[in-house]
Amino acid sequence: MDGENHTVTADSANAFDVKATAGSTVMFKAPTAPGSYAFHCTYHSNMHGVLVVK
Repeated sequence: MDGENHTVTADSANAFDVKATAGSTVMFKAPTAPGSYAFHCTYHSNMHGVLVVK
């Protein structure tokens, strides 16, 4: 809930790509296959992480 736009974009395989406009809350369907999915924000190169599905 900050004042900037963001994305949650999978680094590979087009697993997910969700846009969150400033001040909004979003939900998305995570991949169902177990594994680790690296992701980043396309607007902010310093924002990245790993989604772990068990």
